[in-house]
Amino acid sequence: MKTGPIVAAHIKMIRACLIFFVFVAVIFFSRPVYALTITPVVVRRDVKPGEVFMVSLQVRNDLNVSVSLSSEIKSISQSPSTNSVVIFSDTPSFHSAISWIKSPKDGIILEPGKTIPYPLSVRVPTAAEPGGWSAAALVSPKPLIATSEGAIQVQEKIATVLLFSVPGEVVVQERIKSFTTDKSWYMNLPVKFSLDYLNNGTVHTTPMTMITIRNWRGKIVSEIPVNQELRTVLPKNERVFIASWRMPFANDAFGLIKTLLVIPPAWGKMTASVTVGPSVDSQTATLTFWLIPIVPIVIALFIIFILLLWYRRALMRLRQSAPAEKDSER
Repeated sequence: MKTGPIVAAHIKMIRACLIFFVFVAVIFFSRPVYALTITPVVVRRDVKPGEVFMVSLQVRNDLNVSVSLSSEIKSISQSPSTNSVVIFSDTPSFHSAISWIKSPKDGIILEPGKTIPYPLSVRVPTAAEPGGWSAAALVSPKPLIATSEGAIQVQEKIATVLLFSVPGEVVVQERIKSFTTDKSWYMNLPVKFSLDYLNNGTVHTTPMTMITIRNWRGKIVSEIPVNQELRTVLPKNERVFIASWRMPFANDAFGLIKTLLVIPPAWGKMTASVTVGPSVDSQTATLTFWLIPIVPIVIALFIIFILLLWYRRALMRLRQSAPAEKDSER
């Protein structure tokens, strides 16, 4: 019985069914995806009380449908989490600048593949207190076409964060809420540090500090930079910064294997410390952890054991051969 033609017929049938189902999915289940971009994402500016100026944003439509733009101004705050999500709110936060800003009227049409200016008008109150002020401009696109079911789809809002600094007598107060590691005992690097930073002052801060690591004798063995991305913390807000002590080759192709096999530059009881804030009002936090590289130590002991065993057997053979040589001489 020939099965070749039957198998070929079945394969053709399966292909036809797959093509049919893909066609049905495209027709009945596909929906247009709408996405816009706005630049710049963050605007920083020094302002003076009573100053009036314009902030020029750029909104681009990379899709094949025209959209109608609407906008709103929101207060912002930061979530005390590792990703530091910005929270938008209608309720004014500390030093909120939502009343300073006016956005364009709703209904601006943005055609496919086009970029248009999106100006914001800013009027700084004459009684604005010195310090850092903030707000966010959220832009919402609405497509001018309907889906197959007649429903209008709206994408998530895009936003620009506005950070203003008013000169004058300000309060700079940086504090450490917590400084921890994810474990108290490590078999090898990396060691992950978590710094919960609190800005109790009235200005925006960009904390840049170092985590200093010392061995059990007090000798500095490494310094780990914190906030290399230059992330900003709003007044009366907190933010968690993550830093890791790694081997220099941790990102190599065989970094994980090397990390397990190579003894770190220091081990035993380790002490880590970090300092934030200006020297006149700084705060330091310290913690301890253990670094015991068990894997490379076990491998080293095993190699020493093999060498000792080989040496012992070689010595025994040498001793056994010595009497035989004496008997042959006689």
